[in-house]
Parts: sequence; C-alpha cells; structure tokens
Amino acid sequence: MNIQRSFFSFPCIVSLLFLLLHAAPTQAQFTLLIPDQPTMEQLPRPAEKSRNTSAPDKNTAPDDRQMDVLIALTEPAGPQGLDMDMPQMFAVIRYYDAPAAVDREKQDKEPRGIRPHREDLLGELEEIRYLDKKAWAVNVPLSRAGLYQLITESRPRWNEQRDLFQQHFVKTIVPVYGRADGWDKPAGLKFEIVPLTRPFGAMTPGLFTGKVVLSGEPLADAYVKIARINTDRRVAASPWQNEQLVKTDSDGIFSFVCPLPGWWGFMALAEGDPLKSADGQPKKLEMGAELWVYMDEIRTSKAPRTRK
Repeated sequence: MNIQRSFFSFPCIVSLLFLLLHAAPTQAQFTLLIPDQPTMEQLPRPAEKSRNTSAPDKNTAPDDRQMDVLIALTEPAGPQGLDMDMPQMFAVIRYYDAPAAVDREKQDKEPRGIRPHREDLLGELEEIRYLDKKAWAVNVPLSRAGLYQLITESRPRWNEQRDLFQQHFVKTIVPVYGRADGWDKPAGLKFEIVPLTRPFGAMTPGLFTGKVVLSGEPLADAYVKIARINTDRRVAASPWQNEQLVKTDSDGIFSFVCPLPGWWGFMALAEGDPLKSADGQPKKLEMGAELWVYMDEIRTSKAPRTRK
C-alpha cells in the first residue's frame, strides 16, 4: 500500500506528465503555397449574339483575371501560423503548346511541343496576416491558358528549438483553362518533388506517387513528411497522426494514400551545407522539398428508383 501511494504521489504524476509531453512528436513546419482554387477552369462560352454586336468574346481570358496565391509558414495540423520572412524567390512557370519554330542560323526546325515560359514575380508579393502571423500574398495574371507551376524558395530560417536552420523549396501545380500538359516536368529547383501521379483532379481516398530529386538526381532513402491542412479542426487520436512519414526507395520514389479531402503537403528532407548562426558557429541546414496536392471528396448521386 505504501508503494502504491508513493508511486501515485503528486511529484511523480508531474514527472510523468512532463515525460509524456516531451516524448510527443513535434509538429512539422510547412511553407504553404496555396492558390485560391486548385484548378482554374475555362470561362463559360457566351450566348449567341448577332453579327452587329461588338461584345467581347468571354470564352477568352480577360487581361484582369488573376489567381490569388497564399505563401505562409504553418504547422498544418493545428493549423498554427508562424511569422515568415519574405521568400528569396517566387516565380511561375507556364507550360504552353508552342508551334514549330525554325532556327534560321542552324537551318533547324524545332518540332511543335510543350515549352516552358518562366516569369519571376517576387517583386509582386504583398505582406499580409495569416493565422495572425506575417505571411505573403500575390496575384498571378491568367491572361493565357497553360499548366502553371508555382515555385518559391524560402530564406533559411533559424529554428531555436531544434538548433538548426530550415529552408523550403516549394511547388504547387495548377491547370489553367483546361491545359494540363507539363505537370510531370521538373521545375529546376535545387531540391524538389516531381509528381508521378497527376497532382490535381484527384479524389479521396487517392494514391499519390512522387519522385524526390536533389540537384537533378534521385534521392534514395529520404524521409518524406506528409501533412494535411487541418482547416476543419479534426482531432487526431494521437499526436503521431498529425503527420505521416514514409521513405523513398532506391530510385527516390515514394507513395501515399490520402484518406481525407483537402490540401496535402509532401515534404522530403535532406541536409544542406551548414550555415553560421548568430554566434558565428556552423549549424546544420535542413532542406525541405515540398509539393502541395489537393484531394477532392468523391461525390456520388443516387439514381432514382424505378418501379417494377
């Protein structure tokens, strides 16, 4: 009896709670790169008008149509916001169907195909508040159809709790006005996830497969953290369920089944060159290659019953 009383004494309970709290996994920090819509569909065709009308063709994209994009640092399982410095790069790569071109100097004809056009828009970022923390927003013009790859690189950020620097290389892929060619093309980031499953138009539960590439080469045995933006505030059965963890195979490939609808972030991890901290000492740099994928909920319609 005395042993039981000593075991369940108040100091012992406090110690157990301390151990449990510190044994729980820390939540991963992701950089959001989220458009206001996961796909930008073609504008509806206008109604037939008489030949004398001068009304514009609404089926072509107007010059002022835009895609609003959020860039923010969060712990998605909360979700909980964190202050984010301005990224060091933000750009859009648009893949378009280019006609055959002729190089007059080489007398060589380049065949028709999908070609990328990159536009750097870092100067267009505006500081905003997201989850009561400093974040960034940008309006991406959508005057032309194509497959848009949104890419950004964060500045190295000091994580005092983990005693290291963190830097994220982030990508989100959006089809604009029905154009989807180019979703499997690398964006040319130093560290990135190249999708092997089309990263849009997906439904839950859905399998996603990607390839982790570091400096142009597949990265084997890399950890990939997976988390969903918990906007509906679902409560996990345990802290371990706030994020999932898988590893790449010898070819840098991984797979995961997303069980719930919403935005899912996939972040591969690799170690970069050490950086000097404020005291001048070299500290570890943890690099994260992120890809955001939206999963839709399967919608079914019941067929009307027929009488026999």
